[in-house]
Amino acid sequence: MTQADTMSDIRDTYRWKQVRAAILTRDAKTCHYCGDTATTVDHLIPLSKGGAPFEPDNLVAACARCNYAKKNKTAAVFLMPQPPSPDTLSITSPIVTGKQIGRAHV
Repeated sequence: MTQADTMSDIRDTYRWKQVRAAILTRDAKTCHYCGDTATTVDHLIPLSKGGAPFEPDNLVAACARCNYAKKNKTAAVFLMPQPPSPDTLSITSPIVTGKQIGRAHV
Protein backbone atom coordinates (compact mmCIF):
# COMPACT_ATOMS: atom_id res chain seq x y z
CA MET A 1 0.00 0.00 0.00
CA THR A 2 1.42 3.38 -0.99
CA GLN A 3 1.37 6.57 1.06
CA ALA A 4 -1.26 8.01 -1.29
CA ASP A 5 -3.45 4.93 -0.73
CA THR A 6 -3.03 5.23 3.05
CA MET A 7 -3.90 8.95 3.08
CA SER A 8 -6.85 8.32 0.77
CA ASP A 9 -8.12 5.63 3.15
CA ILE A 10 -7.76 7.98 6.13
CA ARG A 11 -9.53 10.89 4.40
CA ASP A 12 -12.50 8.69 3.57
CA THR A 13 -13.25 7.99 7.20
CA TYR A 14 -15.78 9.76 9.39
CA ARG A 15 -13.10 9.92 12.09
CA TRP A 16 -10.74 11.92 9.81
CA LYS A 17 -13.51 14.41 9.04
CA GLN A 18 -14.11 14.92 12.77
CA VAL A 19 -10.39 15.26 13.55
CA ARG A 20 -9.85 17.64 10.62
CA ALA A 21 -12.69 19.92 11.77
CA ALA A 22 -11.37 19.86 15.36
CA ILE A 23 -7.80 20.78 14.27
CA LEU A 24 -8.99 23.63 12.03
CA THR A 25 -11.07 24.95 14.95
CA ARG A 26 -8.24 24.49 17.47
CA ASP A 27 -5.81 26.38 15.23
CA ALA A 28 -8.37 29.09 14.36
CA LYS A 29 -8.05 28.17 10.67
CA THR A 30 -4.58 29.74 10.67
CA CYS A 31 -1.71 28.10 8.79
CA HIS A 32 0.95 26.81 11.20
CA TYR A 33 3.70 27.62 8.69
CA CYS A 34 2.85 31.03 7.18
CA GLY A 35 -0.12 32.44 9.09
CA ASP A 36 -2.50 32.59 6.11
CA THR A 37 -6.00 31.10 6.20
CA ALA A 38 -5.82 27.33 6.59
CA THR A 39 -8.11 25.04 4.63
CA THR A 40 -6.22 21.77 5.14
CA VAL A 41 -4.69 19.77 7.98
CA ASP A 42 -1.07 18.64 7.82
CA HIS A 43 0.84 15.90 9.63
CA LEU A 44 3.93 17.38 11.33
CA ILE A 45 5.57 13.97 11.03
CA PRO A 46 4.30 12.52 7.73
CA LEU A 47 2.63 9.12 7.66
CA SER A 48 5.49 7.95 5.41
CA LYS A 49 7.92 8.73 8.25
CA GLY A 50 5.88 6.98 10.94
CA GLY A 51 3.62 9.85 12.02
CA ALA A 52 0.35 9.04 13.73
CA PRO A 53 -2.63 9.61 11.43
CA PHE A 54 -5.15 10.87 14.00
CA GLU A 55 -2.97 12.15 16.88
CA PRO A 56 -3.80 15.84 17.50
CA ASP A 57 -0.19 16.52 18.56
CA ASN A 58 0.90 15.44 15.07
CA LEU A 59 -1.64 17.60 13.23
CA VAL A 60 -1.74 21.31 12.44
CA ALA A 61 -3.87 23.56 10.29
CA ALA A 62 -2.14 24.51 7.04
CA CYS A 63 -2.95 26.49 3.93
CA ALA A 64 -3.02 24.43 0.74
CA ARG A 65 0.15 26.13 -0.57
CA CYS A 66 2.25 25.22 2.49
CA ASN A 67 0.77 21.74 2.78
CA TYR A 68 1.63 21.04 -0.86
CA ALA A 69 5.12 22.57 -0.57
CA LYS A 70 5.92 20.57 2.57
CA LYS A 71 5.05 17.27 0.87
CA ASN A 72 6.42 14.39 2.97
CA LYS A 73 9.07 16.38 4.83
CA THR A 74 8.93 16.69 8.58
CA ALA A 75 7.96 20.12 9.88
CA ALA A 76 11.49 20.63 11.21
CA VAL A 77 13.02 20.06 7.77
CA PHE A 78 10.37 22.14 6.00
CA LEU A 79 10.91 25.11 8.35
CA MET A 80 14.72 24.90 8.17
CA PRO A 81 16.19 28.08 6.65
CA GLN A 82 17.38 27.53 3.11
CA PRO A 83 20.79 28.82 2.00
CA PRO A 84 20.59 31.64 -0.55
CA SER A 85 20.76 30.59 -4.16
CA PRO A 86 23.91 31.58 -6.08
CA ASP A 87 22.01 34.06 -8.25
CA THR A 88 20.95 36.06 -5.15
CA LEU A 89 24.44 36.36 -3.69
CA SER A 90 26.38 39.53 -4.25
CA ILE A 91 30.00 40.33 -3.59
CA THR A 92 30.17 43.40 -1.39
CA SER A 93 33.91 43.74 -0.96
CA PRO A 94 36.55 44.17 -3.67
CA ILE A 95 39.20 41.57 -4.30
CA VAL A 96 42.35 42.40 -2.37
CA THR A 97 45.69 41.50 -3.94
CA GLY A 98 49.01 41.00 -2.20
CA LYS A 99 50.28 44.29 -3.65
CA GLN A 100 47.36 46.24 -2.13
CA ILE A 101 47.99 44.98 1.39
CA GLY A 102 51.74 45.65 1.26
CA ARG A 103 52.91 42.08 0.82
CA ALA A 104 56.45 41.87 -0.60
CA HIS A 105 56.75 40.14 -3.95
CA VAL A 106 59.48 37.57 -4.25
